[in-house]
Amino acid sequence: MGIDSQELAVVEPMQAEPAFPAPSAPPVYAPPVYAPPFETVAAAPTPVAVAAKRGGRGWIVPAAIAVVGVIASGSLGYLLYSTNNRLEATRHSLTETQLTLDSTKKDLAADLAAQKEQAAYVNLYETDLGRLSDDYTQLAGCDSFSLCKTATTTMLGDAESFQQDRQAAKVPAAYTNVDAMLGDGLTADIAALKELSAALSSKNSDRVQNGFSDVNDATLSIFKTEAALGKQIG
Repeated sequence: MGIDSQELAVVEPMQAEPAFPAPSAPPVYAPPVYAPPFETVAAAPTPVAVAAKRGGRGWIVPAAIAVVGVIASGSLGYLLYSTNNRLEATRHSLTETQLTLDSTKKDLAADLAAQKEQAAYVNLYETDLGRLSDDYTQLAGCDSFSLCKTATTTMLGDAESFQQDRQAAKVPAAYTNVDAMLGDGLTADIAALKELSAALSSKNSDRVQNGFSDVNDATLSIFKTEAALGKQIG
């Protein structure tokens, strides 16, 4: 009996094995029910859809940037064009101003040069005429042949120096007429002084008297140029 029980215990499991495969249910190793959703998710075009959306925005954004760039470049180009026009106008204005200043400088320089020439001539005239005037005063006050001879010689030398200074000077255009009058007066005065000197040496009273008269006339013509020069300066 004990042996039979052990045998039965051994046999019962062997008989029970064929009973498991009997059901018609899917095998244990068949794919689970939720396997298709995984395949569906894997094959779903969700990433493609996202990529498509991104691609669409990618076209829109560059287009928008391009439009903004065109607008900005157009505005910037107009701004630069307008600015360049204003700069060119300013440069043109500055150029005209510079030319005006240069012309003014030249005019001022010319005026200054002319003023310097005039001042130099007037200074020469006043210096030499003042010396000649003093000499004439001495000649007019002499009371002897010797004193008159000395005064005549001194005045003759100063008259000749005056003539030389005048000829060597640069005469301003405004003073040419006055200078011509002065030259004629000095020429006559020099000739009269030479004649008076010879008359004083001869001690001939009539000749001396005529000599003094000629010197007076020539010296008076020189002094008249002072009034003419004064009008030109004024």
